[in-house]
Amino acid sequence: MSNLEDKFNQIKQSLANCSPRSVSNQEVLQIIDLTLLRETATKEEILKLQEVGTQLNVAALCIFPDRLSSIQNPHALKIATVINFPTGNTPQDNVQQSILNVVNQYQVDEIDYVFPYSLYLEGQKAKALSLCEHSLHLCKLHNVTFKVIIETGALPSLSMVYDLSSELIQLGCDFIKTSTGKIAIGATSEAAFAILQAIKDSSRSCGFKASGGIKTKAQALEFIHLGEYLLNRPVNSQWFRLGASSLINDLI
Repeated sequence: MSNLEDKFNQIKQSLANCSPRSVSNQEVLQIIDLTLLRETATKEEILKLQEVGTQLNVAALCIFPDRLSSIQNPHALKIATVINFPTGNTPQDNVQQSILNVVNQYQVDEIDYVFPYSLYLEGQKAKALSLCEHSLHLCKLHNVTFKVIIETGALPSLSMVYDLSSELIQLGCDFIKTSTGKIAIGATSEAAFAILQAIKDSSRSCGFKASGGIKTKAQALEFIHLGEYLLNRPVNSQWFRLGASSLINDLI
């Protein structure tokens, strides 16, 4: 068992033995990236979701790039979209062009970018990190928040999740996000721990986002309490997000 696994088990036991602070439904709502990543989503569905998200004061609305034209009054709510999604294997020229298209045509505040994790797993770590860095810099040039999805369910160990997160934090990524929600393994508390530990150990500021299978407040609280325990501060949307499509139904 690795040191990370040992430490996670110790923290899990500590959390089980203590009484974490009470977190209101409104606090949870305010850190949600309300997500609709379905190819068949209609304009009416997106407008309704935008209305609901605005009323509930969620952190952001996350939709596909080709659905951004459906948004009305984008300043009412932060708008996020996905790039290099969901496999992380889109040709780099296409990735760069997609970023330019969404930042120039629409009021996009945030981009959730899928890290080229297949390249990384194949041993081409420097290339994968370089591709990510190019996209990061393009977003920085346009003052767009850059959330990088590392697809933790595809990574074989907590140490790899930790090491990759550490490298991405050093690059200057704004958030490390667990999952696309498009493979069998979504967000897990173990992977969240490894990312949060990397953030804690870094001298640079970075946010955390859990996504993939978070449907209930009880699930959300697992991540919230873990984040607050490790980083010793209350969660807020500046550094902590939950990506979810149906979680709000358990909160309203």
